[in-house]
Amino acid sequence: MKIRAWLVTAGVLLVGGGSLAAISFKELKMGKQPDGGFIVSSGQKIKSPALAFDGRPIDMALHPSGEFFAILNQNEVFLATSQGILPDTTVKLTAGAGFRGAIWTPEGGRLFVSVSDGIVQELIQKDRKLTAGRKIEIKPAGDPDNPRPGGMALTKDGKTLFVAAMDRNSIVEVDVETGKFVREFPTGQFPFEVKLANEDKTLIVSNWGGRTPEPEDETGASGNSAIVIDPLGGAASGTLTFIDRQSGKTSHLKVGLHPCSIVISGNTGCVANAASDSI
Repeated sequence: MKIRAWLVTAGVLLVGGGSLAAISFKELKMGKQPDGGFIVSSGQKIKSPALAFDGRPIDMALHPSGEFFAILNQNEVFLATSQGILPDTTVKLTAGAGFRGAIWTPEGGRLFVSVSDGIVQELIQKDRKLTAGRKIEIKPAGDPDNPRPGGMALTKDGKTLFVAAMDRNSIVEVDVETGKFVREFPTGQFPFEVKLANEDKTLIVSNWGGRTPEPEDETGASGNSAIVIDPLGGAASGTLTFIDRQSGKTSHLKVGLHPCSIVISGNTGCVANAASDSI
């Protein structure tokens, strides 16, 4: 595919007492530009400084030190700074990356990433080098189905990991020390991301597929479940789920369609609604 942009330069020519605009065009090709920026396939320009690499980046996580970050790429994980990819930090994954999910432990010694074959991969970080650790199951023992892990959250003490299990319509709790499944909390359809709030007492979950369908709803099959759809077959619901960790009680809030990323700041939260182009 060739994507071309055009730089337009205008001048003025005087013709018989009138004027005529003279326009010249300069072709700009997709990729790195002379000024260090990049033109991408959408025709947009990314200004310098920018970091380019092969693959399809899924998620990234800033290290607690603030000195470098991890990138969850299509089939691998590596470390980088604004100056470039750090050498000898790439770890290949056993399968493709999950749709979401990369998080550091509070002390920065371990990184967890979601993998499309249904596990969470632990990576050990020492001296800015990564090595593969445990493969953590996020489903009850003996369950054969892929839970499709996505976004994750860790308690402030780093002892408990919460993982959005899209195909289980739940948030799975994992004991970090043992790497074992503890329990799960029900959500709406297709949980995408999970965050902790209220001093780690509350889980806030974005449900990509919205609320759980009622018998009278028109639904469409998607993966192992179904979502509420409109007459044209598009998603008709988007919700957040609030979970009290102690009691397990849940409540739900209607938001835009296909809610995904969540940011929490004190008592305020923001959610990006991908199909509503809103926050």
